[in-house]
Amino acid sequence: MMVVVLLVVAALAAPAHANLVTNGDFETLGACSGGSHWDSSPDCPSGWSAYSSGDATVEWFQRPADRDQTDPAVRVSLASTPGYKVGQIQWAIPVVPGEQYLFSALVMADDLRSEVLIQAQGRDASGGWLSETLTSPTSKGSFVWKRIQLAVTAPAGAATLAFRLRNQTSGGCRGTLSAGSDCGSVWFDDVEVVEIEEPPSLASGNLCPEGQFLELSTKECLDLQAPGWGYDSSPFDAATVVDYNLAPASCTHAGLAAIIATIASQPAGTFSRLTLPACEIELENWISPPGNLIIQGAGTGKTRIRTRLNNVGGGISAVAFWMNDIRNLVIRDLTIDGERTAGVYPSTNIVAIKRSANVLLERVEIIHSGGTGLVWRNSPNVTIRYSVVTRNHENHGIGCADCEGLSVCPYEADFGEGQFESSEYQILSSWSHQTDAYPVDVHSASGEVAGNLLEGSVLYSGIKAPDAVNLHVRHNRISGNEAAGVLLQVDWRMPDEIFIEDNTIVDNVHDGINAPLGEDIYIRRNYIAGNGFSSVGNLQGVSVGNGWDPATPFNYLRNVTIEGNTFDGNAGFEVRVGPSWLTTGSAHLQFNEYLTPDPNGGEIRLRRPGVTACEGSEEEVLQLSGEVAENALAIVPCN
Repeated sequence: MMVVVLLVVAALAAPAHANLVTNGDFETLGACSGGSHWDSSPDCPSGWSAYSSGDATVEWFQRPADRDQTDPAVRVSLASTPGYKVGQIQWAIPVVPGEQYLFSALVMADDLRSEVLIQAQGRDASGGWLSETLTSPTSKGSFVWKRIQLAVTAPAGAATLAFRLRNQTSGGCRGTLSAGSDCGSVWFDDVEVVEIEEPPSLASGNLCPEGQFLELSTKECLDLQAPGWGYDSSPFDAATVVDYNLAPASCTHAGLAAIIATIASQPAGTFSRLTLPACEIELENWISPPGNLIIQGAGTGKTRIRTRLNNVGGGISAVAFWMNDIRNLVIRDLTIDGERTAGVYPSTNIVAIKRSANVLLERVEIIHSGGTGLVWRNSPNVTIRYSVVTRNHENHGIGCADCEGLSVCPYEADFGEGQFESSEYQILSSWSHQTDAYPVDVHSASGEVAGNLLEGSVLYSGIKAPDAVNLHVRHNRISGNEAAGVLLQVDWRMPDEIFIEDNTIVDNVHDGINAPLGEDIYIRRNYIAGNGFSSVGNLQGVSVGNGWDPATPFNYLRNVTIEGNTFDGNAGFEVRVGPSWLTTGSAHLQFNEYLTPDPNGGEIRLRRPGVTACEGSEEEVLQLSGEVAENALAIVPCN
């Protein structure tokens, strides 16, 4: 079907593949698979099966009159009667265990007071069901068409995967209902299942030379903004490295701990390399490697370290690798998996670094944390690159946390004697996706986040940097997150010197970029499209200066540049400048391109304290007049 705004979810790390759902638009009719569960029988979309239980209705509509559509769609509605109710549609495909798929669909709701689930479940060759993967990507209420998605790995033993879209409630409707109303309806259309290729960095080693990063979405090698930041290999290059090898028969916690203890007992200044075989190691406690060490696996998926189940000690500790007060460490070519038991995850971070320096993680896979996949604090020159961090429950994919909870951060912060800042860090060419919170969450000074895929946060934004300083966010694809693409402020903290440049920021549920407060913000040469289709109302492509509150210590946005961007079909205004833009600062909008006419009557909206008309002061009008005239746009009056 065609909708007003194009919502496209790419195949994440791979070129586009064929849609494996051959009737994803519901236009081809055939026999009603699922029999009486289709309430629109005998008109049913070919290849789709339906199931309903309780007072649920599953219907196919050729032209839903109340949807103002000319193309088919499927509606699943639930009555308000007590008890469990579910209505679903399902499509099945043959699979090979280990293959990855992106399952997505357009969804729209009318007064929804139940749960909309996107689900995949494996089935073995004899027809037995395997484990499930679920997410609840929508909120209650009414909302316009938006795309929901789920990344799925075919489980061991799977011969087929069943992909389901369902509406359910376990005990009546959520919220307060008016007399005679039901639990609402949800509509589905344009269903896609595409195979995902692993990012090439994991499969092929480092594809770019030192001093460059790989932009994963284009497969292009580009120069780093600050090549002197991050991990420095020179200590290892200048040293004689002593080699150790873990025997396959010693792939146990005791075996790994023993060889680590041997390495740690060497004289100070000894540099070592520990090579791990292709095997699985189940940890009974965390491993704390010494410094001056390279831990070399046989490859992701080949060397697999499974964590212990519970965190003992709290704080920033971890369940797999816990690095504290060390220098010079490399971990590469292995998988660290928190799912010791199916569906049971550890209660904290998988990999944690504290009071350490010069650490590199490359070509690692970090999955199934109950906290953050990788986190560091008070640790300068940390680099993660060419890696995958995914399916982290309750928290973030990758995070640095120096400034969290501090009133002034980070340059002026006093971290205490012997403490470091987590400065000059790098997050490069990595795929952080399908986390409950933020794929990347940074609270530190002087960092470069470049070439990554930051996608599919179940609850929040693609990247959060509320109190970062001198942060360069470059050449990333930030898409399909449940809140904003980029969020620069929470809890009245102040980001400073933020450069958001050359990114693709698309199909996020809230604003493409949200910067309520801050100083010296540069938003340049980004492609910003299809953002803001939220259940709370249409939001913007870029929203700046909308966090002003005179009662807070930090209450301004000062010196922002929005230049050379391309805006295409964001839900609300393409650019909205709000009241925290103070007279002491300046703002410049110039050389931007607007591809889709804005339904609100203008691409730019301005507002300022004490100014009733959004045109603002004479100075502001002069700064914006060239762009407005060039694009034949109107500056819209304030409400």
